Amino acid sequence: MDVEWRAAGAGTNGVAIDFYNGVEWTNITPSAPCVPGTNAATVLLAAPSPTEDARIKITSNFDPFNVWGETPAFTLADITILSPTGGSEAVRSQWQIGLTNQVMWSAAGAGDKVDITYSADGTNWSNLAIGYSNINSSGGSTVTNFSPPWVVAGPPSGNSYVRVGSQTQPDLYTIAGPFDISGVQVASPNGAE
Repeated sequence: MDVEWRAAGAGTNGVAIDFYNGVEWTNITPSAPCVPGTNAATVLLAAPSPTEDARIKITSNFDPFNVWGETPAFTLADITILSPTGGSEAVRSQWQIGLTNQVMWSAAGAGDKVDITYSADGTNWSNLAIGYSNINSSGGSTVTNFSPPWVVAGPPSGNSYVRVGSQTQPDLYTIAGPFDISGVQVASPNGAE
C-alpha cells in the first residue's frame, strides 16, 4: 500500500510510520525519507484479523512530540476463513461425508452479504450459501461468522476447497484448502448392473 503525506518542519531525520491493526500499534518503517512537501512510502499492512479500525501514524524523528499526523480509521478489507483449515495432511481439516459442519470466517469491509462455495477438486465450484449474512469485525473486536449447517456430501476428496467472497466487492474473497472430504464411497456394484 502506498502511504502519502505532506510535511513541513519535520527535520531531515526522516519519519517513523506506525500502523494500528485494530488491536495494537506496530512500527512498520522506523525512518522513511521525508522532505518539505509531498512524500510517499510503500508499506505492507498485515493484521491478525480484518478490521474497520486500522490507522496509520507518521511521526517526525526530529521532533516526535510536536510533529506527527494520524489517519482517521479506515478498513483493512479482508476475509479470513477459520474453518475448514487447509494445508498439509497433518494439520488440515477432515470433514466426514454425511456429518454436519459449518464454514467459519471473519471479515472486514466485505459488506453484509457473502457467497460461500466449495470444490471437491479445486476446479469445479458448487454453492453452499449465496447472499448469506456477514457481520464485519470492527473496533478491535473480531466477529466469527458461521455458514448454515452443511451436511457434507461425497465423493471423498483430498483436494477440497471452500471460498468465501464479498457480494459487493467481487475481488474480495479468500479460499481455504486443501482439506479432506473423508469417507469411502463404493463404486461397484452400484445397482445398475
